[in-house]
Amino acid sequence: MIERVDSLNYPSDAVVPEAATTLEREGHCVLRSVFSPAEIDALRAEILDVYARVPAEMRQSAITPEVGEMYRYWMFHHSPLCQRAIARREILDVLEPLLGGDCHVIACTSWRNPPGNALTPNGLQWHVDGGPHVPRNEGAAWPAHIAYPVFVVAVHIHLQDVTAADGPTACIPGSHTSGRVPPFERRWDLDLEYAGRGAVQHLVRAGDVDCRVSDVWHRRWPPTPEAKGRFFLQTNYARRDIAQRVLPTEQVNHASPESLARARDDRERRLLGLHPQGYFDA
Repeated sequence: MIERVDSLNYPSDAVVPEAATTLEREGHCVLRSVFSPAEIDALRAEILDVYARVPAEMRQSAITPEVGEMYRYWMFHHSPLCQRAIARREILDVLEPLLGGDCHVIACTSWRNPPGNALTPNGLQWHVDGGPHVPRNEGAAWPAHIAYPVFVVAVHIHLQDVTAADGPTACIPGSHTSGRVPPFERRWDLDLEYAGRGAVQHLVRAGDVDCRVSDVWHRRWPPTPEAKGRFFLQTNYARRDIAQRVLPTEQVNHASPESLARARDDRERRLLGLHPQGYFDA
């Protein structure tokens, strides 16, 4: 593990939850029954209310209105129960040994994939959310005696069950240590492997929480026509060094109108912190 103290990182042999060790080693894990049925019922109802009263934002990832309708952003602002849920100690106790006790939320988005498979018959392709954070050429293995650094972790609080028919998230264990992105020519292959290990599907019940580090190879498995859809709150937690993406930089930035007016091109605007939307904010 890597312990963060006063903005500095140190190797640590502290006793931590087994899930934290699994997340560091495998790149993903599932926490079972974190939320009770009553808690999930209340959280689901409050999030459904957000969908009813907050219009969909057509951010960069919203390639069609149907895709845009699946998401609601800035959920800890819209929902008090979401704000409480993302602060649960059962989650933070797993993440803080990897990200530090001062880790923060960089994105908080509700996902509601519709039933059936008309929208995404092939699921989503193999990808990483961010990184690889320590990029390397093929064959350059990560030293086993050095803790692998984790920068961002995606956490799903599941509001309904996800079976194999529903198109679950699948991760390839250990692939986050590869230093590479999934091979583009195999981005749809269900039998993709890394170091001899293939996909593990996250089959979960409402109230379960799954976690994955940002550079693990993962995808949505193809849903079947009988899929009941997926409904979960996705929150990305990051080291203090990583900037928040809760709102796009055009809405939240540190540049004054005068300094923005002096920027002569897109490069100078990006120097001031106005970036195109990326994965975590789109």
